[in-house]
Amino acid sequence: MATMSVSVMAHPKRSHLVPSLTERLGIGPDRVTWDRMNNRWDTGRRAWIDHDPGADYHMVIQDDATVVSDLVPGLVQALDHVPQEANVCPFIGQRRPAQQTVQRLMTLAISKRASWIEFPSLFWGVAIIAPTAVIPDMIEFGDSVTEYPNYDKRIGQYFVRVLHWPTFVTWPNLVGHRDVESLCGHGLGRTAHNFAGESYSALSFDGSGPVATYSDLPAHQMKRYYRRGRRVPLRGIREGL
Repeated sequence: MATMSVSVMAHPKRSHLVPSLTERLGIGPDRVTWDRMNNRWDTGRRAWIDHDPGADYHMVIQDDATVVSDLVPGLVQALDHVPQEANVCPFIGQRRPAQQTVQRLMTLAISKRASWIEFPSLFWGVAIIAPTAVIPDMIEFGDSVTEYPNYDKRIGQYFVRVLHWPTFVTWPNLVGHRDVESLCGHGLGRTAHNFAGESYSALSFDGSGPVATYSDLPAHQMKRYYRRGRRVPLRGIREGL
């Protein structure tokens, strides 16, 4: 079974949310990385650096997340069903990217009784899980793409442009998002599409089920993306689904 360490990416303005989150995650205050200069990338990169080098995976979760019960052991159990060349996000947001394609993928997941939805890119930063082996190169890449102020955009672009890895999203979502005021001006309504709820145990999540993939959609509903072995435009990734 895989192993995973966890860090919380936190801002002092949301310090009141952190104790309950760390308690539900089963981690101590030493696993919290605090914003020190109102800089999303600085906080995020330090949260990734603060991984356990002996773990197979590391998760960085943000302070305004809500989580199901037993999230960490449940995800550890589920990661055994994820391809090695993939990152994981247990959240689908309602604000971005373009919701038409997101809705199509969720409809497909329902029809397939899927455990996962495979997206061609990482679109949400509420909780991100990646193999610890890629963290040094991921941080180096993130430091170089200064045109992106968004922390999750830098991480997502690394997986798309460098590794050409997809993002596996749990279905249902095991992480939600509080509908609180954004510190970055994103507005309200950034909640999860299908959060299983705080009373749901991640240990009951069956990660061995089918995968609903972007490539399963009819060709006329798809944009073109960088994929391993194929040279296709990056435009779709930058603009969103």
